[in-house]
Amino acid sequence: AEGRIRDCHGDLHSGNICLEAGGIQIYDCIEFNHRFRYSDVVCDLAFLAMDLDFHGYPVLSRFLIREYLQRTGDGEADRLMPFYKCYRACVRAKVHGLASLEEEIPAGERRKHQALAKRYFHLALTYARADRPLKIIVIFGLMGTGKTTLAQALHRETGWKIISSDVVRKRLLGLAPTARRWEGFGQGIYSPEVSQQTYQAMREEARQNLKPGHPVILDGSYKSREEREDLLDLARDLGAEITFVECTAPASLIRQRLEQRRRDSQAVSDGRWEIFRAQKADFDPTGEWIKRHGFRVQVDQPAEKLAPGIAAEIEKRI
Repeated sequence: AEGRIRDCHGDLHSGNICLEAGGIQIYDCIEFNHRFRYSDVVCDLAFLAMDLDFHGYPVLSRFLIREYLQRTGDGEADRLMPFYKCYRACVRAKVHGLASLEEEIPAGERRKHQALAKRYFHLALTYARADRPLKIIVIFGLMGTGKTTLAQALHRETGWKIISSDVVRKRLLGLAPTARRWEGFGQGIYSPEVSQQTYQAMREEARQNLKPGHPVILDGSYKSREEREDLLDLARDLGAEITFVECTAPASLIRQRLEQRRRDSQAVSDGRWEIFRAQKADFDPTGEWIKRHGFRVQVDQPAEKLAPGIAAEIEKRI
């Protein structure tokens, strides 16, 4: 009666949208099945909102929904959105899940589909648990302990957004992520002042991502007790659950990783063996503190093997 149920698109995600000089081109509408295409307009919009969340743009997702509400006056859309986004995430998970079972698809591609299905189901779970506590996961430790690699593997396992100190630091200074800066310990772009600005910016970015209910992974050294306590304050302020995962590794493996990183032109981190000892001496010990707020993990095997167990441990603790 209100005109909210219409002939829609049915598969409205970013892969079916082109932005061109002449305007927005939306294609690949579901024409073979009326039941899939005729729906609540909010359900159609939720597909794109979910897709933006999935690709790490929750701010754009909220902007899209807010603009729709303002332009249409559909007061109930906001309440329905988490349900519809959960449904749409399950649709994408099912599509990739079915593809992962198709024998005519090469094995490598099937594994990619399986990983994508898992990420979409994790996202659906986030929407279904919208009334549950928010999640902040802090992957921290000394340079070379594998924390960034582990954070990336955890992101691939769950779809949770990563906020990396290496990326944020260089973004604040107008540098490309892979721009190398061989500074001395605590100097230049790694001075205490720049580090303070970096971790403050990370907290603010985390806050913006957590507001719509999306878990975040913070990747940084968090060498000082004060930096860790600031995150506990953020969690208390937002009513979020926070889990610290402290990464460790044998010194020989750390040295090997840092030497490899030095030679990698695409590496974002500037950590190297010459300043490792200085950071270690300046790293506030975690002692019994880590047992109250998280756990340690030795990253001496492929991060992809560790990520599922770590994700399960985080869910169990929450």
